Formats: sequence, C-alpha cells, structure tokens
Amino acid sequence: HVAAPHPAASLRRGGRRPAGSDTRGDILVAARAELALRGYEGATVRAVARRAEVDPALVRHYFDDKADLVTRCYERSFEIYAQFVILAKTHGDDGFCSALINAHLNAQAQVGVLSPLMPQPGFDAVPEVQRAAMQRRAAQENREVSAWLQRAVDDGVANPLDAPLVTHIIAGAFGWLPKWLPPGQPQDPIRMADKIIAACGGDVRGKT
Repeated sequence: HVAAPHPAASLRRGGRRPAGSDTRGDILVAARAELALRGYEGATVRAVARRAEVDPALVRHYFDDKADLVTRCYERSFEIYAQFVILAKTHGDDGFCSALINAHLNAQAQVGVLSPLMPQPGFDAVPEVQRAAMQRRAAQENREVSAWLQRAVDDGVANPLDAPLVTHIIAGAFGWLPKWLPPGQPQDPIRMADKIIAACGGDVRGKT
C-alpha cells in the first residue's frame, strides 16, 4: 500500500498532559479535524483543546488567536498536499498511476488523523498575502495532477475526460470525507482509500 506521511506526533488517547515538544503539532492536528468537521464557526478553541486532550490555555499559548490557529492549519495542510504530489510523481509509473497514488494519499489523510484542509472552512481568516500564496500553490498542484490525467488519456491508459474538471471535482470530494464518515466509528485509512480508488477505476497497491 501507499503510506501517507504522518505528523510528528499522533493524538494521544490518555488524559491531559503538560506542554511538550509535540503539543503544538497535536493541537494543529486537532484543529484541522474540528475545522473539517464543524467549519470555522463551530470549531471553537475549547473543542480543539478537548480533541487534542490539552488545556485550552495551551492553545492560546501556542497561537495568538483563532485566526492564527487557522492560518497555521492551512500552512501545514499545503505542506502535506505538496508531499503527496512529490510522492505520487516519484512512485507513479505513468500519469494514471501518479494520479491514483495522489488520490489514495489524500483519501488516507482525510480518513486518518492528518485531515489536511481544503481552502474552505475559515480560509478567509488567513491573511490576504498568505491566502493568495496558498491559492497559487493549490492551483499549481491541481495543474500538475490534471496534467497526469491528461497524459493518461493521451497515452490511451484512461478514457477521454475533462482532466481539469475531474481534478477539481475529486479534490472537492476529499474535503467532504470527514463529514460523510459515521461519527464514533473509526475507519482504517488504507482500506477506505483502497475502496475509494477502486470505485474511481484503479487500485494503487503494489505500485510503491
């Protein structure tokens, strides 16, 4: 299977703990999950702290305010997406495989703990200069994935399709995965990604 990168620290299941080297990363993971599930208004600092299993004061210690927390969440999300594109390009045998690997990694991330954000919940809270840079980065990555699909069509590997439109639709669908999954029923990220990719027309197992 293709393995998605993981943050430096995963969420702990135990009680609250004091601040440490992993606390900031845990808060960002929790905040991305809350934003993806509840949107900007619903993702309160207290809810983020509860999910990260830290005191709310620690959230305020590491981040200036809610807008700063959201901005850092998006920065980390775009770092994750960039890693996926690099992995897909490195391990894909052709354009179709690269596109499937990228989709598989994105599905894993949304089902698992990474929860990278799409430019939707709270994106307007990101300062304008940083938001514009992120939008350019997202557009570039979408063009790259679209080019893989188009190459697959040109090579006769994939059926004719509107590559930019398909790329846009699939990217948008990933952002809804956290809302579609049944609450309180953890899913295996790799198995779920396998099912999604199979439904999309391929299985990336054994490609890396």
